[in-house]
Amino acid sequence: MQKIQRIIFFFSLIVAILMPHGLLHADQQVIIYSITEATPTSFSFNGEVFEYQNLVMQVKYGTSTSSLDKTGQTITPLSDNTFTGKIDGVLPNTTYYFELYNASNQEPVSDLKQFKTPDTAKGAVSGQDADVNLPAAPTQNGEIIKCNEGAGEYCLLAPLPNIVKVTPTTGLGDYLNIVVKFTIGFAGVLAVVMIVLGGITYMGSESFTKKEDAKGMIGHAIGGLLLALAAFLILNTINPNLVRLHLGISTQSIAVEDIIIPDTVYQSITGNAVPLPGAIDAAAHTVATNTGIPYCVLHTLLQVETKGGQAGQIGMDANVKGTKSNKAFLNSGKTYKGVTFNGASDPNKKNDVSKNEITNTPGLGLDWRFSNGIGLVQVTFFPIGYDSGTYTTNPPSWESRNTYPTRDGFTPADMLDMTKNLTEGAKIWKYFNGLPGCTSDYAKTFSAYNGGNSMCSASSPSAYGQNAYGIYQSCLTNG
Repeated sequence: MQKIQRIIFFFSLIVAILMPHGLLHADQQVIIYSITEATPTSFSFNGEVFEYQNLVMQVKYGTSTSSLDKTGQTITPLSDNTFTGKIDGVLPNTTYYFELYNASNQEPVSDLKQFKTPDTAKGAVSGQDADVNLPAAPTQNGEIIKCNEGAGEYCLLAPLPNIVKVTPTTGLGDYLNIVVKFTIGFAGVLAVVMIVLGGITYMGSESFTKKEDAKGMIGHAIGGLLLALAAFLILNTINPNLVRLHLGISTQSIAVEDIIIPDTVYQSITGNAVPLPGAIDAAAHTVATNTGIPYCVLHTLLQVETKGGQAGQIGMDANVKGTKSNKAFLNSGKTYKGVTFNGASDPNKKNDVSKNEITNTPGLGLDWRFSNGIGLVQVTFFPIGYDSGTYTTNPPSWESRNTYPTRDGFTPADMLDMTKNLTEGAKIWKYFNGLPGCTSDYAKTFSAYNGGNSMCSASSPSAYGQNAYGIYQSCLTNG
């Protein structure tokens, strides 16, 4: 019996220890909760201020924990002491560290946070706030409605209080918060059971020793329960956030813009295995020399277009918001597989071409009503009628516009070849670099590679061009 008492006591003690997760932050005046949005050039965050009144904060950030050498925006909390912040002008695929400082005395007021920006490429990721409140079970006339699973959702077979299903935005902290509360309730039930057993033992025994044991059992049960409840109540009174688990784990979503051709299909089309990074880098050096452009240009295109080199990547412009192909796709009202839809009421509709549709044919079996980027540096082929907006559908066709290189007579399937793809990409970039406005401006040249001739006459480079130029400069510095 004493062993059981000790187990209950230590169980309650563990619950009490687990509860004050926020004690790690109890001496902080500002808590940064989570990253709420992420792009290759910026990221946003939120948090809350405690103790301070009328605090104005300054963001400091950098790529090293020992050197936060860049200063960001000034942040003034709202009336409820919550705040949001944003850091712009960062490089893609780079780890950053940031911290909030008191703007008046430059003393740090938050903990140091770490975040890695996503790559700049079609299908770049966008961070989601992991610190969300899960919806309670829906009810009707006091009865719980059966859980309905949506896309990417899972209804729990044994729901916990206030958590019926897990959604794509559900964070681990949301689940653990419920588990902790459930654990306290379970500790209460155990305490009651032990108190009842102790009472029965006390009343049913005439032995002085057993009566003392029974009183000890009751005392341990009450003490353990009070310890767990006191830890929760005290911390919740000081600051409710001290008993909430903000784990800072952000979920990521990737747009269905790109598909990767399976290795076996790639090999059957090209006659070669999918090239490894070392081979791609060596080819980039050779092609750069042969075409007369800096190696770092091809290095940059590989990074921003296919995250370092995916020879079998297909970029479907029909699924890239804001492009001419995307607008044409929404206006068409029909997917590749014949599914009809209303583009006006469903502007986020995606074309349903998948890796399973790839065929060993010149056009790769793609939907050539719209433009598609092919291979390592996403050499783009445009369907007949792209400029005029008249698209052919039977049979699907492609062409290069007069303002672009001729692609040397290559078909989309040819562009899966590593050397051919890098060579065509180098020629395209070199063509844009020779246009007025881009000649002496590499950032604009990268912008034009992504957005067309008009970017050379724009007042400033696009976000894509700025990011690419940052990678180019880094390549020049680091080799």
